Amino acid sequence: MAIITYIIDEDRRLQLTPSEEAARLLDNDVPLWVDIEGAGIETRSEWMTKLSLHGLTRRLCLDASDHPGFYPLQSEIVLVLPVLNGASGAPALQHLCVVCRDRLLLTLHDHALASAERLSDIEDADAWLSARSGPALLAAVLIDVSTDNLRWVQSLRRAITALEAQMDKAPGDVDPDAIMDLRAQLLTVVAAVSDALPIVVALDAVDAKAVGTGAAYDFLKCAVVNLRAADGQLEWLDNRISDLRSRFELHAQEQTNQRLNILTVLSAIFMPVTLMASIWGMNFATMPELALPYAYPVAIVAMVAVASGMYLFFKRTGWFD
Repeated sequence: MAIITYIIDEDRRLQLTPSEEAARLLDNDVPLWVDIEGAGIETRSEWMTKLSLHGLTRRLCLDASDHPGFYPLQSEIVLVLPVLNGASGAPALQHLCVVCRDRLLLTLHDHALASAERLSDIEDADAWLSARSGPALLAAVLIDVSTDNLRWVQSLRRAITALEAQMDKAPGDVDPDAIMDLRAQLLTVVAAVSDALPIVVALDAVDAKAVGTGAAYDFLKCAVVNLRAADGQLEWLDNRISDLRSRFELHAQEQTNQRLNILTVLSAIFMPVTLMASIWGMNFATMPELALPYAYPVAIVAMVAVASGMYLFFKRTGWFD
């Protein structure tokens, strides 16, 4: 579990502050961001009390953490937003619960949202905040979430392009599990983007004055644009993965057909030899060939000649290509 508390100073920079000071700073009307990671219901409930969050807001933060939605309440807005976590190297879905007031932003999530380097960038940045307010922080967080979705889309695009190039050069070396992994990653990103887009669009449509947001919603439009851009590429990437699967299956079918062709040709080559061996292997009392002194080598030469002739015929007609 990790609890990080920031204040927004006069220069619109984020400064770390002891979490024990959060309630006092909020009472003094200091813009505050409280980020809680991996906390249980009991810890979340304690922080709801510290930050004077009650009623429906409290219930949503405790019970609806995995149900995406946008809840405009009387004194705050609550978001439950799907976000992507890449700690394992592949996108994994988690839900971010956000409570936003004029001077407060509370974020609740189970796993880390950003690396240490990214958190350092956030602390040092000032241009990405439009004002010293909770809604300004919310707009900045949503922009960061939307650009993260775009990064995952671009990463998938590069991986699909590389796999397509490998399919063009050496289709036999393509691992079908790689295609399935890309498909699974794409579905995860689709789930995050498709659920987040209507929430952010709805948030953008809310009357800014009603929740005291001011200029923050001009920044919020950037998040909407990013999510729409990501959403527009996902269907195209899905079609490319489907095309990759079709090409791989077609190549596998061609390989199977080629093997069957070879087996058919080999069967045809040895069929006359088998016939000759069957005839000469009959146990009749009178067989003229048995009395010939050179019958055995003649039979062997005849079998080899017939098999060789048929092999050359099939090779010249392209059956082995």
